[in-house]
Amino acid sequence: MATTTSNGRDRYSTVAIILHWLIAALIITNLVLAKLAEGASGSARSSLMGPHMAIGISVLFFSIIMVLWRITHPRPPLPAELAGWERVLSKIVHVLFYILIIAAPLAGWLLVSSHGESKGIDFFGLFTVPDLPVSADKQGHELIDTVHKNLGGAFIYLIALHVLGALKHQFIDKMPYFHRMWPG
Repeated sequence: MATTTSNGRDRYSTVAIILHWLIAALIITNLVLAKLAEGASGSARSSLMGPHMAIGISVLFFSIIMVLWRITHPRPPLPAELAGWERVLSKIVHVLFYILIIAAPLAGWLLVSSHGESKGIDFFGLFTVPDLPVSADKQGHELIDTVHKNLGGAFIYLIALHVLGALKHQFIDKMPYFHRMWPG
């Protein structure tokens, strides 16, 4: 549930804040791993893609928890000072984030599963996440690969928009909103 701070503004719940920053860190880590893997081959690529896939499963797991949390714990109202276009853009960005945090890891899991030689996803040596029940199809695999990469690219633009919006509100508009999602 949202809590009210001493200045009267609503904050996200502690659980929502933890999930937000945990998922953000995992996604950024995965984007970096994917970028590094683009220029690698053989065992170097495998050493990057193994953690990338396990982190992707982690993102999916925590994202499902976050969606369930969001359904059962509404977010605090948007600040009254926001212009109408900012409210609309905020809602669009949040909906797109929710779509991406589920769709990108699912597409990655589907990509691995459709490879044909996959034996599941090794989850940091703890257990193996089984493949999804799909058949190996080269054209389908290539399509899923394109979709997964495009979803990753969309993350980059959406994260940039989100961060720029937060910085604008904090430093240009002089509206202290960081505390709404900042730990502590």
